[in-house]
Amino acid sequence: MNVRRINLSSDLTLLPLTLGHVLLTAAAFPSLGIRWVVAWPVLWLLAAAMCFLQSMRFGRFVLPCAAAASLIPAVIRYKCFSYLIYDFFTALQLSTGHIYLAEKPQGSLWPLWIFFAVSGAALQSRAAYRSSVLWLVPLLMPVLEGSVIGVLPVGAGTAALVIGMLLLCSQRGSDLRASVQRSVAVLLCAALTAGCGALLRDAPQQKAVQGIRSAAHALAYDRRTNSMPEGQLGRLSAWHKNETPAIRLTMESPTALYLRGAVYETYTGDAWQPLSAAARDAYGELFSWLHSENFYGQTAVYSNLSAQNALKPQKITVQNISACKAHGYLPYGAGEIEQLDETLIGDAKFPAVESFQCIPTDPDTLYAASQRAAADSDSVLSRMEGSFAAYAQNVDLAVPQEAADALAAAFGSPQMRSKTQILTSIRTFLHKNITYDESVETRVKTDFVRETLEQGRGYSVHYATAAVLLLRMCGIPARYVEGYHLTASEAQKVPAGEPVVLTEANAHAWAEYYLDGVGFVPFEVTPGYDQSDETDGETPGSAGSRKALRNPVGAPAPVPDPVPVEIPRQQESHISPLWLLLLLPLLAALWILFRRLRLRRMLQKLDGGDERERILGLYAYACALQKICPVKVNGSEEALRLYREAKFSDHAMTTEHRASMRAYCDAVSAACLRRWNLPQRIYYRYLRGVL
Repeated sequence: MNVRRINLSSDLTLLPLTLGHVLLTAAAFPSLGIRWVVAWPVLWLLAAAMCFLQSMRFGRFVLPCAAAASLIPAVIRYKCFSYLIYDFFTALQLSTGHIYLAEKPQGSLWPLWIFFAVSGAALQSRAAYRSSVLWLVPLLMPVLEGSVIGVLPVGAGTAALVIGMLLLCSQRGSDLRASVQRSVAVLLCAALTAGCGALLRDAPQQKAVQGIRSAAHALAYDRRTNSMPEGQLGRLSAWHKNETPAIRLTMESPTALYLRGAVYETYTGDAWQPLSAAARDAYGELFSWLHSENFYGQTAVYSNLSAQNALKPQKITVQNISACKAHGYLPYGAGEIEQLDETLIGDAKFPAVESFQCIPTDPDTLYAASQRAAADSDSVLSRMEGSFAAYAQNVDLAVPQEAADALAAAFGSPQMRSKTQILTSIRTFLHKNITYDESVETRVKTDFVRETLEQGRGYSVHYATAAVLLLRMCGIPARYVEGYHLTASEAQKVPAGEPVVLTEANAHAWAEYYLDGVGFVPFEVTPGYDQSDETDGETPGSAGSRKALRNPVGAPAPVPDPVPVEIPRQQESHISPLWLLLLLPLLAALWILFRRLRLRRMLQKLDGGDERERILGLYAYACALQKICPVKVNGSEEALRLYREAKFSDHAMTTEHRASMRAYCDAVSAACLRRWNLPQRIYYRYLRGVL
């Protein structure tokens, strides 16, 4: 009857374990085409059968036979592992936004099905038979790694594995306290796994994630002061100019310059954030082709201008003194840069490059280059630029509904006008409706742009944010940029070839828009700064991208249709589950503090009272330590005799007797420490609180 109960308990434990195995395998390797409704019962029956066979006389042969049955077919048909490689790199590209292209595999899938089914069933059956979580480590390690790097979802599969592990912990032995402690450890590891996986994914809607990322970013990169908000608009403070040296800039021919640092593409209502890796994933093949032809969005302006022999480039040196170290700082005309990341999808990240060539991007040069590109739409460079323009058209036009409603009510409905007319009307509108004020503070309750228009005051961050969204409403791809700006008046005072130091007073935020045939160029709307983007003529075409290059010829595949960029909704009264991750270190610290205080109180009691009570308490403490860690020390017989004398006789106990028992207790503690390894010392000292 007892054996039947144990078998039934093991079979029930296998239910969540096999479910988690099936769900995680299906999520990690979609090429296998696993249907969990069918695979779960099959795997459970197989694991239950293996668990039963291990209780028989030949049970020691079950695991070796299962290993051979799972590995031999997969080794013979080793090409089947190409499916796993393809799925892994596909998930990696989706989670990181970098190019990991792999060829579509072909071949049989049945060796992989056998491999996952038999190996998983063998490990789970062994874990259930032995009631030991250690046998699940080969399954748990890939789950942990996959969750952290973002290639595995933290969802039902992970929850099922955690439930199965808790059932295993509850079955092992009859010690309730040990079972509870093991269960707490499992839950702690599960929470850390889920929290790390969610933190390293794109989860812009989570306020806790934003705070943690901002704090970690500031700790790692912002060594001194950074006067720009780095896209965080929810609690925007006044702009405090300071003269902290940030960038040392050297130019052969000093001119007005925008140094782009951080580029943000997704507006959430209270923040600017980089475009998510999932949104960029659809353009992996496009950027693989562009980069193979040495066309990069970061240097598109340089490529287009140098191909037209517009101006002679000059050498520029940019040295980072105290600015944010998370990215480099490049002007719009920068080129001939070897450190560009060929695996990056998109162009919103700049490498930390100190020396490069640069073509000045004055308004007349940009306008003339745009005209020449429109007249020569059949060149290879023009086709590549058109492909990049289509990408910008797809991803850089999203406006949240609340911001769109507020801007439409104040600005009016966009009309089909020339791009120059749109730029002029946007600048006029912002100068009329927003007064430049560096002392303004904004606390977002609904939407940053809406509240900016209501308060009617702001500085470069407010102007740039509103300008980007207005450009997008008018059909012009635009992005929000933070960096440093050298004005024309400041450049005139710099001798040729001499370095100039840009301080945090030069920190600035501005909008940039896509100019057909050229690339992204700055759009200045903040009063008091150079209007370096104004042109005297009309840029070719209407507000949108060039129709002739909307689906360019020459790309390896048609550019995907516009994909919706998900704009996260505001979290109002819902508590994020990631707050649990923030509470875990606090709870762990409180637990350690509680155990240490309890031990201290117990030791204080041993020092109180008369000598007899002290001796009895010290011996009881030594016995408790020996129960946890059986050790033999000198003086145990004398300590036992002294304990019996204090317990059962009326003899007077002296200070010497208590000192002798204290020495014996200290010897037991020292012996335990010598016998324990480092993890055991940490466990018994801090988690158990026995030393």
